[in-house]
Amino acid sequence: MRIALVTPPGYIVEECCIGKNETVTLPSQAILATAYLRGKGWDATFLDAQTGSAEFKGFDVVVLWVSLIDGFYHNLKLLQKVKNEGARTVMVMNDPYKGLSLEAMERNPFIDAAIELHERELSLQRLLAYWDRGEMIPGASGVIYRKGGKIIDTGLMPFGKDLLHLTSAASIISGLDLKRYNYAFITAGRGCPFQCTFCSYRQTGTRKRSIDDVVSELQAVEGKIAGITLLDLDMLADRGWTERLCDEIIRRGVKVQWTTDARVGQCAPDVLRKLKQAECRSLVLGLETYSDRGLAKMKKGSTISEINVAIENCKGAGITPYFTIMVGLPWDSEESLIGIARFLDSFHSAFGLTFVRPIVGTPLYEEYKRAGLLKRDLGLDDYIGCCDAPIADTLHLDRASLVHWMKRLRRKELTFQRIKIALGKGGLRPRHIKTALKMLIGRR
Repeated sequence: MRIALVTPPGYIVEECCIGKNETVTLPSQAILATAYLRGKGWDATFLDAQTGSAEFKGFDVVVLWVSLIDGFYHNLKLLQKVKNEGARTVMVMNDPYKGLSLEAMERNPFIDAAIELHERELSLQRLLAYWDRGEMIPGASGVIYRKGGKIIDTGLMPFGKDLLHLTSAASIISGLDLKRYNYAFITAGRGCPFQCTFCSYRQTGTRKRSIDDVVSELQAVEGKIAGITLLDLDMLADRGWTERLCDEIIRRGVKVQWTTDARVGQCAPDVLRKLKQAECRSLVLGLETYSDRGLAKMKKGSTISEINVAIENCKGAGITPYFTIMVGLPWDSEESLIGIARFLDSFHSAFGLTFVRPIVGTPLYEEYKRAGLLKRDLGLDDYIGCCDAPIADTLHLDRASLVHWMKRLRRKELTFQRIKIALGKGGLRPRHIKTALKMLIGRR
C-alpha cells in the first residue's frame, strides 16, 4: 500500500496554525506523520502541493490536510480529483470543531475517512491497518470511516502523556528543496493545561517531543530557511523542558531565529534571557482582550498588570512580544473596544486581530447560546471564512458595528515599525513590500 501525505497549496494547515498563507511555508504535521508511518514500516511519501503540482498516480491512499477557516472547498477539490483517479481519500481537518469532520463526510461522499484529534498519527496508522487487513483495531478512536454504506465515528483519540512517537523528520526535511520555502514550522509540543473558555485545546495536557529530535530538525533548516515557528500551544507550560531545549540549541551552536507561543504570566526575566540566548526572536502571547473583567470571564489566568509586566520583561530581554486579540466577545461594548484601542496606541509592536469564533463544545459557545446571541447550533458553513466577518452580535454591539471596530483597530497595524516587525527583522525585502501593500489595501 503506497500512501501520500499531502499539504495543499496556499494554506497553512498545522494543528494550531491555520488559514491562508501569503508565503511558501515548510509544514510540520504532514512531514511528521510521514516519518512516523515510515518508522512503522509503511510506504509513505510526503508531497507538498505548495511547491508544484503534486502527482498522485500510483498511490493507494492520499491523506490531505485541509483548512476550514480558508480554502476548505478548494482543498476538497483536490481530494475529489484523487478519488476520481481511484485512490482512497483521507481528510485531516485542522480545526478542532466537534462534529464538523463528520458533517463534511456526510456531504462529500468522495471522502473515505477523516482523522480526528488528538494524536492523529496513531489514528491514521489504525485506519491504514484496517484497510490493509479489513479489521479495525478494537477500541480504536480518532477515525471516522465508511463501512457497508454507513459512516462510523469512533470518537476522539485521547491525548497522550508525551509526543515521543513523533521521531525526527530531519532526513525528510533535508531531502526537500528548502530554497523554495520562505518560512518553516517545526513541532515542539501540543496541548495546553489551562482553561480558557474559547479554546478547543483547553485542558489537553502539555505533551512534548524529544528535545534531540526537535533540535535535529532545526539543524536541518539552519542556513536555508531564515524564520521558524516552533509550534506549541504553550511552550513554557513545561518550563524545565523548554530550558533544556534552549540549553541544547546553545550547546550545538544552532543559529536559527525562531518564535513560539507562551502566556503572559510565564514571561519571567530569567527564562526570557535563556530563550534569547537560544535565538528566540519573538513570543506570541494570547492577550484576547484588555480588561480584567473580560480576562476573568474567559479564565485566561492573567491580568492587565501581568500583561504590562510581560511586555516590559520581553523588551528587556530583547524579545518582541506579539499579541493576539479577539473582537466580538459576548460582552464586548464600545467601552471594552476603546480600551483595546488605547492599549494598541501605547503598544509599539506587532499584533494580530481576529473576530471571535464561538467553537462548538467550548464554554464560550455555550455562553453565546445562553445569552441568545446564537439562534441555532453552528455547522460547517458557519465556520468557513469566519475570521473575515463576525458570526454573532454581542450583547451591546451589532455585527455592523463590530466590522467598523475591526477596521478601526486594524488601521493601527499600519505603521512602518509594526509592518517591519511582523514581516522580517532584517528589513523590508521585495516580498515583504508586496505583502505590506496587500495589508494596506485590505485593511482600509
